[in-house]
Amino acid sequence: MDIKFKAQKNEGDFKVIVAVPDVTGKLVGYHLFHSAKDIEHSDQKKVGICSSVLAWDVEQNPIQGIDIAGFHTGWQDFFIHYNLQSVRNLNWLENTLFVMGELCDASGNPISVSPYQVLKNQITKLGEAGYTAYVATELEFYLVRKQESETLVAEKRHDYRVDHYTNSFSPFFDQLCMSLEKTGIKVESWQSEWGVGQWEVNLSPGSPLQVAESHLLFKLAVTDVASQYGYKANFMAKPFSNQVGSSCHTHISLKDNQNNKIFFDETQKFNMSQEALYAVQGLLSHARDLLPLYASNINSYKRLVAKDFSGHAETWGLDNRTTTCRMIGEDADSLHIEFRLPGADANPYLVLAGVLASVRSGLEEKITPNEPISNDATTDTSLQDFPLSLRNAINGFSESTFVKNEFKDDFVDFYRTHLEHEQFEFDKVVTEWELNRYGD
Repeated sequence: MDIKFKAQKNEGDFKVIVAVPDVTGKLVGYHLFHSAKDIEHSDQKKVGICSSVLAWDVEQNPIQGIDIAGFHTGWQDFFIHYNLQSVRNLNWLENTLFVMGELCDASGNPISVSPYQVLKNQITKLGEAGYTAYVATELEFYLVRKQESETLVAEKRHDYRVDHYTNSFSPFFDQLCMSLEKTGIKVESWQSEWGVGQWEVNLSPGSPLQVAESHLLFKLAVTDVASQYGYKANFMAKPFSNQVGSSCHTHISLKDNQNNKIFFDETQKFNMSQEALYAVQGLLSHARDLLPLYASNINSYKRLVAKDFSGHAETWGLDNRTTTCRMIGEDADSLHIEFRLPGADANPYLVLAGVLASVRSGLEEKITPNEPISNDATTDTSLQDFPLSLRNAINGFSESTFVKNEFKDDFVDFYRTHLEHEQFEFDKVVTEWELNRYGD
């Protein structure tokens, strides 16, 4: 598409959002102004940004103990490197373009612990092993009315229903989907979900970096467009105690160096190749240690405790939504793994990094999983649950040899510091539940 068209033929300066993902999965950066000439003849550009973007929590409070940034470093600048040839038009915002950058130090070296670089490294490792990943993220969220009480937009379930209630949201979803389509993000479907006022949107699959970027832009679009309709979007993993949690089911298939999808083999049991079985086992055997990548905050574990179709142990099945890994598809083009553990609050760059590392490790280890579960996996008391609190998950992550080998000590220490900060902040708070239960 002609870049001047993306700039909506603006002859003067126009706005370009230049951003990178922070650790919490939020986009951070600048609203810059460039001319059409800048874009047409762009080379690599950079803009300085405070190193705090990798050293704060979800409320942007500074975190103590981060080696690469803090008062001990003077809160020095990092630099967002970007190329305007990669811009896309954010159709739901007026005269606004977007480009995802890469966070680097003053010498131009990528910051190794940034989520973008962590995923990029895993893509490289998978490529060196002879494979290319084809992935998708499937997000659920709640809509509440934008007012002080923030009441849900529904009073009862309308899961999968096509009725007056769901049709009444067509203007919102039509605008959302049209805006995303013109931004280059294809929506395959949307539907009401099992939770009251809960929705699910399925985006088209693609390469890991493309999907991670589209994932964050999708959340931005939902938030912006919802506000125009008097709604507020909630992407917490478990926003309501009496409603089902919201997931980020993650889908993956692999291609070899000859561009052939490798999970399907009609000569084998379940039509699954050995590579598919190894990939399943890799995801399951490393899920416990990598859980903080899929469930990164206190609330994430409320969804896991409730076993809200999230996967809870090393289980897999054929089209079984109670398992952690669900095999879907009937032929070479469609057969893939749905990994059901991540929540809607997760950082897609870190989720996909964990998934790629686990799948590649499974292919290297060549271990076949147990037989698939065909009934309700959540009722099997012989299975050991994944950690059900952030505190316990931190321990497994920090002590794992696999995690240290895959993500290196600098990222393990960096991310552990973020996680421990989040746990400490929660531990300081007296909750409403405690007051109601113990407050005489």
